Amino acid sequence: MDTENSMNTTREKAEAEQIVSAFESFEKDNHATAVQLLTAVSPYASMHEDVNNFALDKFTNIILIPFHKRPDTAGGWTDEKIEHKLVNQNLLATSPCSIGLLVDRGLTSFPESQKGARECRVAMLFIGGPDDREALAYAWRMAGTPHLILTLVRFVPGKDISQLIENVEEEDDEAEIFTVIFEREKQKQFDDDYINEFRFRTMHDQSIAYIEKQVNSGDQIVSAINSAYSDFDLYVVGRGHGRASPLTTGLSNWSDSPELGPLGETLVSPDLESPSSVLVVQQSAFLSTESNKYQ
Repeated sequence: MDTENSMNTTREKAEAEQIVSAFESFEKDNHATAVQLLTAVSPYASMHEDVNNFALDKFTNIILIPFHKRPDTAGGWTDEKIEHKLVNQNLLATSPCSIGLLVDRGLTSFPESQKGARECRVAMLFIGGPDDREALAYAWRMAGTPHLILTLVRFVPGKDISQLIENVEEEDDEAEIFTVIFEREKQKQFDDDYINEFRFRTMHDQSIAYIEKQVNSGDQIVSAINSAYSDFDLYVVGRGHGRASPLTTGLSNWSDSPELGPLGETLVSPDLESPSSVLVVQQSAFLSTESNKYQ
């Protein structure tokens, strides 16, 4: 028993040293970045509280966490770590700031010889809502990185889905209809304002492209990604927490990883031909006022 405990301690120490080394290398390669390392021992059940307290203490804007599953060589996933999943879910529910959930499928494994020269192709898939605007804010920040190409793809309702929305609203209670329409139009205005600001301020940037695509269902989004938007190293999407979009109809009927949101989960499913990495962003659940992150 003592031998087994000793082996576990040695392995955990080696893993911790590897993590520290990775952050130190990151700081060395990115001169504008300062890394402050902190190692804390916490039980899984309350680990999110320690993370949140540290985030508040440091006035953190975003917490980045890894997905609890890892891809295997066969294109599937390794056994999930239930404790890790619980920590992620608790952070998503209680975080005082934005959360970025990273599904790494090779993004961080570029050979050292290629890291300084290889282009990194990033696609931000925009449907609408606070989480998508937050995701766009961080994708926009990424665009300032050398050798990074950003493509913003905005999916907008086609004629069929727009007519369906109107028909559903006619069948609902009048007071409820007013509330739904008001909220939808308010969010659409926020979306339009932020997209227009993004387009205006990046119109002369050759490393940034904007595409608008009409779709009528989640299936059409999947088809569009497979046919035209599959050649990317990283997808950035909003989680869409607390918001049901008619554009993602059919994507969330069966969900194994709700923490990724309907579009994020679709991007890591076998339905997508490209095994790209995915960053799912959720705006802080505690933000009670609308905040646009213009650069």
